[in-house]
Amino acid sequence: MDKPDHKVMTVQKEMKEMDKKMMDAMGDKDKMYDKRFMELMISHHEGGIKMAKDAINNSERSEIKDMAKKIIETQKKEINQMEGWKKSWYQE
Repeated sequence: MDKPDHKVMTVQKEMKEMDKKMMDAMGDKDKMYDKRFMELMISHHEGGIKMAKDAINNSERSEIKDMAKKIIETQKKEINQMEGWKKSWYQE
């Protein structure tokens, strides 16, 4: 069995802390809740796209590369959808 990678474990801990910070930033339900959700989700998706691009460039497994390509495609569509909503709903 492989030994846990210290760097990975550290980043996983930091990501859990970041998830909590993102949830705290969502704030209370008010008329700007949806805007905050979209802004944070767009940032989250942009990070996922960066990771997926890295996987395409560095993975040795075709399954991982294929999944990464799907992640990029899906998350780009979702970003575009949310950007459209922000423009329509908040004149951004």
